[in-house]
Formats: sequence, C-alpha cells, structure tokens
Amino acid sequence: MSAIDTLLSRLERVRQSKANSWMASCPAHNGDGRSLAVTHKEDGRILMHCFAHECGYDDILAAVGMTVSDLFPDRLPEHRYAPCKHGLSSRDVVRVMWRELFTIDFLAGDLARGELDPQLCEVVQQAARRIRKAFDLCDG
Repeated sequence: MSAIDTLLSRLERVRQSKANSWMASCPAHNGDGRSLAVTHKEDGRILMHCFAHECGYDDILAAVGMTVSDLFPDRLPEHRYAPCKHGLSSRDVVRVMWRELFTIDFLAGDLARGELDPQLCEVVQQAARRIRKAFDLCDG
C-alpha cells in the first residue's frame, strides 16, 4: 500500500475534492468538519494543511500512527540515478533535488522546534547523500 493510501485509510470523513486532492477531518484536533486538505503531488510529495487550527505534520501523523519517514520511500528508484546513454537530463536532476530539498526543509522544522529524532536525522543524511550523488552524476 502506498503512503497516500495508508494515510487516507487512517483519516475520517475523506472526500476527494479534485484529482490527487482530498479533504478530511483533521485527526490532530478531532475536528468534526473537513478541515484537513491532503494533496498527493506527481513527484510523490504528500502535502497537508489544517485550515481550522493549522495543525503541524507531526501532530497529524502522530494522530494516525504514522511518522514523517512513512511518507518517503527508503530510496528512489534506481532509474532516477542511473545515467542514460547521454547522461542525466537537467530535469531529472532538478526533480531528484527538489524531492530531497523538500525532505530536508520539512525535517528542519522539527529540528527548529527542538525535536531531534535520530531516525529523522538519518533521513536528512540520506537526502544529502542523494543530492551529492545527483551532482556527481551530472559531473561525469
């Protein structure tokens, strides 16, 4: 089951609002309305926003028994890194970096709040390694 399917199955009052977007009750504050917007982006990111109380990702995920690392695959498919006959396109490199920078930015919020989880530190280190690997492939 994909991360988005797992997340949606654990939310209540889920209603699809448009392609790859849903509204649901926010589990972090036990709201009775549909205040949580969930969007599954083409690049795999899962975006969430609570319009009622602006609950944080960590609170929302904790309420459904998930962690940030559940939202990201352990590793990207190899074809993202394997150079083609003519090397990687700039678009492929940007896609990889965007995904990893989003991960780092998201987890930096936890760090700023003083929530230093060793497992999340490993996710950040893995993202940094992927970015370095993408640059190395571009260079040659």
